[in-house]
Amino acid sequence: MGRGFAGAAVIGLCLAGAPAGALAAERGLALCPAAPARACAAAGPGYEADPVRRALVGRGYRALWTAPVEVPLLDLAEAVGGLAPIRVVGGGQSENLALRGADGRAYTFRPLEKDLSRLVSPTLQRAVPRLRRLVRDQGAALHPGATVLASALGRAAGLLEPELRLVALPDDARLGTFRARFAGRLGTLGEHPTPAAEGRAGTFGATEIVDTETLVARLDEGGGACVDARAYLRARLVDLVVGDADRHPGNWRWARVPGRAGWQPLPEDRDLAFARFGGALLRLVKPFAPLLVTFDEGYEIERLAHEARALDERFLAPMSAAAWDVEARALQRALAPAALDEAFARLPRAWQRADGGWLRRTLEARVAALPAAAAALRALVVAGVPAPAPRASDPTAPAARHAAHARGHGAGLRPGGR
Repeated sequence: MGRGFAGAAVIGLCLAGAPAGALAAERGLALCPAAPARACAAAGPGYEADPVRRALVGRGYRALWTAPVEVPLLDLAEAVGGLAPIRVVGGGQSENLALRGADGRAYTFRPLEKDLSRLVSPTLQRAVPRLRRLVRDQGAALHPGATVLASALGRAAGLLEPELRLVALPDDARLGTFRARFAGRLGTLGEHPTPAAEGRAGTFGATEIVDTETLVARLDEGGGACVDARAYLRARLVDLVVGDADRHPGNWRWARVPGRAGWQPLPEDRDLAFARFGGALLRLVKPFAPLLVTFDEGYEIERLAHEARALDERFLAPMSAAAWDVEARALQRALAPAALDEAFARLPRAWQRADGGWLRRTLEARVAALPAAAAALRALVVAGVPAPAPRASDPTAPAARHAAHARGHGAGLRPGGR
């Protein structure tokens, strides 16, 4: 299962004595009376909407975002022996907090609620004053537990994905200068995979981890370097199952792991898994926005192929139809009911009640239809449809936010920075 949280150490995530604090209370976070080491709050109370607003901008997962849930309260002094904030990392629709563990590993706290309006230029926001609120409201289309559930399904499939845990950050002086920005927020805590260094084993046993830009340069140089195409195909099939369209090359890193042939894919940032963009207004712009996927029993193959097309054509086009089918059916077996039970057990019960079992049933239907969906994706890949013009999703220009994320962690893990 990898070394996501270095065994049971995770686990002192919440111990009694970690205060909620005033800042946390301002954000609607409160200690659960029956369990002081747990916090009670709704992940996104601002997504409450009347019927008209739901019709215009979509229902999404508003029932989950506005349902109060109980999550562990992260004890910065005790988790993995102690966690020290380093810096803000990420970008795009969210800011995340990089932390250094006393175990020598890197961790990331990622708030659940994303501000999609950050993707709209300030100039456009000034020109259309209500646009920021409208775009920000589209965060309700994202499942609040998307990354937790998707990473669990990825691990069930045998992918190298760190374990993610839902937690709440307390109003703790240990947050230092990051206190005002992050105290009282619900989010996920997970290890940021790093290679072996200074007597410390690498995450998943990795001896080297690179971004896509570096990988492509290595491959172009020759010298026998290659990607484990079957592992990458398995990861892409998981993308299909969870409906994750945001798979541009900046959302991948690559690891050398002894005992595994070729570079191993490390999928990252699965915020758009299970996304349900809808509503009358979005139907008008959906033809022009490939990332606006509506998760349901059917596969929107062209949208799910769009961002990963450059890598898919390079790594997957040579594979036979039989190899694709074998991997698809193997993934069906890996995502059997027991694996789904384990994955869904990581979500708060309140979300499962609010969902009414819809997501579970939809996933089962998608798993059942996977071989046909895989064949449809292969047809697109083999057809060699020209990739989009070079942009942040080009393999030679991965998104700057991911480079910043890696630099942020690296600076805290090696004396003097990297």
